Amino acid sequence: MGNFETVNGLKDIKAVIFDCDGVLVDSEIYSCMALRETIIEETGEDIGEDYDDVIGMSIKDTLTHFREKGVLRKDIQNLEEFHQKKAKRYFVLAEAKLTTFPHLLELLNFLKKEGVKLAICSSGSIEKINFSLESVKISKFFNQSQITSGTEVEVGKPHPDIYKLAVQRLGVRADTCLVIEDSFPGVQSALNAGTKVIGFPSTFKTFPYEDPNFVALPSPDFIHVIKLLSE
Repeated sequence: MGNFETVNGLKDIKAVIFDCDGVLVDSEIYSCMALRETIIEETGEDIGEDYDDVIGMSIKDTLTHFREKGVLRKDIQNLEEFHQKKAKRYFVLAEAKLTTFPHLLELLNFLKKEGVKLAICSSGSIEKINFSLESVKISKFFNQSQITSGTEVEVGKPHPDIYKLAVQRLGVRADTCLVIEDSFPGVQSALNAGTKVIGFPSTFKTFPYEDPNFVALPSPDFIHVIKLLSE
């Protein structure tokens, strides 16, 4: 697993910011299914099952990617309406199926006991984030004022804006924040915002980053985060 060159246990960490899909909940498969089915409904075009390049991106950037790739030729005029339709489809697909990852509750309780601030930073809507939190019964750990959605910024991950907003809301310095992310755009967004980042290998098994502020976990198990912060 390795260790950060710039982190000395919890002494350097004032806040932990979690991505939602693929970190707090094992939901990426349902998000991708909802995206594909909503695009088919809206355009009649099938984007296929290769989502690797768009996991973690905003809806706007995701649609741009598929247009540039040539598999989506029709424009979707109303992004807000599309976002709502995708969310409703996701709720149906994911209902009673969402799970989380090993030792998440232990990590959340550990951080709470240590007085570390908790936040969420996700490309999804607030409604979707809350649906996920309630599905795996962890809503009590997160204050609504510390949930930041990709719908609140002009440009999404990998741009740093969403994490800069989350850090601002926490009222701490970026270099005292630890972000846990499963996607390449998410990791890059958090690094660009000046935070420390843990790569959570639920979606991708390896991460192409050599950065003193980044470390990848050996498996999607939060016990590794507890150990890292306990050193």
